[in-house]
Amino acid sequence: MNANRGVLGESMEDHNTWLGKDLKTWSQSVRSGYARAFILFALHNTGVFEALRRAGAQTVNELAESCNVEADLLEGVLNFLVFSDRVMEKSDDRFMLTEDGREWLFAAPVIAMSWGAVGA
Repeated sequence: MNANRGVLGESMEDHNTWLGKDLKTWSQSVRSGYARAFILFALHNTGVFEALRRAGAQTVNELAESCNVEADLLEGVLNFLVFSDRVMEKSDDRFMLTEDGREWLFAAPVIAMSWGAVGA
């Protein structure tokens, strides 16, 4: 493997695009990663993801009541996730998991990362 090539043969610059090309974008990617990791942990821990998986699309008030969490805080977190990730969407004030969300959020590696990296 060439020192300037990744495992799949792409340039290291292309391979690391998600990291950002300067201090500002790199630091934003780190911050976003930490924020999303804590959100994934919190929504698993409070049962929000499970409630969405089980019952489908719900309003923030329905989720807050069934999961015993503060509706205003939950709404902010869910809206952040809708716009920063691809695991959740919102339509007519109802939040739902995307197809990727239903698969990825409950995959063993994501559960292990969520509990191990944040919740341990």
